[in-house]
This record gives sequence, C-alpha cells and structure tokens, in this order.
Amino acid sequence: MQLHLQALIDGSWQRAALLEFPRVGEGRRGGCTFEYEHEYMIRWIADPPPLVAVSLNLPVKFHPKVWHHWPAFLDDLQPMGSARHWWLRRLSLADEGASDFDILRSGTIAPVGNLRIEESVPTKKELPKRFPRQAVIDREHAFIEYAANAGAQVGGATGAGGDSPKLLLRCDAADQVWIDVWQDDPACPDRHYLVKFARSRSERDRNILRSEYVYYKALAELGVETIAQDGLALHEGPSGPSLWLPRFDVARRGGREIRYGLESLYHCRNIAVLKTDSAVRLAPIFDFAPMRMDLDGITRTTTWEGYEAGGDVDWDGLLRSFGPDEASLREGLRDLASRLRHLPELLAGLGLPDETLNFAGLDLRGTEKRLRAWGLL
Repeated sequence: MQLHLQALIDGSWQRAALLEFPRVGEGRRGGCTFEYEHEYMIRWIADPPPLVAVSLNLPVKFHPKVWHHWPAFLDDLQPMGSARHWWLRRLSLADEGASDFDILRSGTIAPVGNLRIEESVPTKKELPKRFPRQAVIDREHAFIEYAANAGAQVGGATGAGGDSPKLLLRCDAADQVWIDVWQDDPACPDRHYLVKFARSRSERDRNILRSEYVYYKALAELGVETIAQDGLALHEGPSGPSLWLPRFDVARRGGREIRYGLESLYHCRNIAVLKTDSAVRLAPIFDFAPMRMDLDGITRTTTWEGYEAGGDVDWDGLLRSFGPDEASLREGLRDLASRLRHLPELLAGLGLPDETLNFAGLDLRGTEKRLRAWGLL
C-alpha cells in the first residue's frame, strides 16, 4: 500500500515523498519505505531550507530509506490519544495495530506543521461553514456535528495529541470560526487556533485546563518563550472551559501565511523543534499543565539519570557534568531560580485555581524553600 506525503511550502502543497507500507496489517511494526519525489528533489536538493525536509533525520536526498517499523515523524502527523479514539469510532475499527494504517490514511487531513497525507484530504465541494466563537465555547450540537463531518479532531505528538479533546480552528475578525480542511489560501488573514477541552467533566480536569492557561501567562511574565499572549484565551461554557491557543507553527510575512515544519524530539515528551525557511530552533513551551494532579497519576518519564532521585536533583553535580558549559548554565539556572522565588504570588495573582495552588503533590507554595535546598538561591 502506498501513501503520498505533501509539504506546504511557499503557500502551496507540493507532493514531497512516497511512503510504501509492505505489511499494513502489522501497523507500525509492519515496516515502511520512504523516498522523496523526483520533482521535489530536483527543486530542493541543492540548497534546501530546513522546512522542506519532512524530518531532520531525512534530508532531501536521492536514496530511498527502508525501516522495519514506521518512522517516528509519522507520529507527529497521525491522530493520537483522544483523536485516535475518535477516528476508531468513525471508521468502526478496533483499537489494535492493524488499524494504524487506516487511521493514517484517513485522519491525517490537516495536522499541525506543514505536512499532510494527500489521500486523507477530501475533495473540495463547498466553502467552509462559519460559526460564532460562542458555538464552540458552548459546544453547540450543530457545530460539533459539522466539526465531526469535517474531521476536525486532531492528532500528532507535538501537543495536538494526548487525551484532552482538541480542535484545529481558524477565527476571523468578526469572531466567526471555521475549519480549514484544505489550507489552500495563504492570503487568508484568519488566525489559527488549537482549542483544548478538559479530559473529562470532573472539576479536577477542568482546573488542570484552567491552570494551563495561567501557566502560559506566568511563563510570559517570567520572560520564557511560550504560547503567544495575543489571542490566548480561556472561555467558560456550560460544558466546562475551553482553552484557545494561538498556533506557533504559523507566521505571516508580506501579507501571506508561512507554515513552519514542526517535529518532536522523540525522546522527550512535549519538546519540539520548529523548521523555518532559515533555521531550526526549539519551539516555544507548549502543552504545559500540572498533570501531576491528574486522577490517573501521570508523571514525568524523562529524568536526569544519575543526578535525580525522588524528585530531588543534584544540580551541582549535573552542572559540573557539562564541562566547559558549566559556568554559563549555572548562571542561567540561578537567574531563572531568582525569578521563580515569588512564583506562588505570581500564579495567585494571575488567577490560578486554589486547588492547584494548594495541591500537595506540586508544592507550589514551597518553591523558594526547594530552590534554596537545591543550592540555586
């Protein structure tokens, strides 16, 4: 079975690569062959800007690549988490590896970043329908039904996946929202949003989402690059809050939209790189929420091996391990620690829910004490 990978470059979709799946019934373990399309290679092989490579591990070259499993960059594209379950129901599929290919083929319509699967995109028949922003906030039946038919449930490992329901929407100057299935008008000025809802109807999950909003506000106050504050919003509706996040993989230049490539650092959750037309850099901080509060007991999977145990970090030993970079890293860490001294007051002033501020597992009120114990103040 074959699928074609498209890349959005210079405002138009270009057929970038051919994917062949020899054993689709085995899902991700069934292998994959990748090869850039000839015309795409001829155009970009001489001096390719970073965003034309579908992955940092796949520079534009003539030679095909063969894997015994699916390449990791496909995890950034295909529906994951809540979106995967939605597509399983829509396609009447079992939650097993044999369904992976069908979900990739059908559900990779308009993920974040500048890639998509050509076979996923429906034929354009009519102009997108528009709804008032309030219809999304209230989760009105007419909008939800339309969103389902448009395939607006999103996936991918770069923050649009996970268990929280999410939608990729655009919003115009009149606060009318719509779903940009085809993404074929680079002159359109309407803003791109990732809209998140709580994982469940529990007040705990709702407070986690409310806290995520406050966290982004706090990061900006602390001078840390994160979600753009212009357009960032939290709306309360009858079914709970919705968090409206301006997308950082989209920029505008000369009145036209530029779409950046977005790729996860696969060894570390919720960290990604942006591939622009001139550079590769870390993405702003995203998907930043107090998940330790989650009733399922979600914890970090990445730790400082050899320097961390039971939540305590040997920062002095860790910094020494960086050799010639120790001094600059130590200075930067101490500068950050000094800004975090009054974190509880900052978060409270920004409206952090009391449940989060007082949650024992986070110990936000003990921030300064912990920083001093670590020798950072």
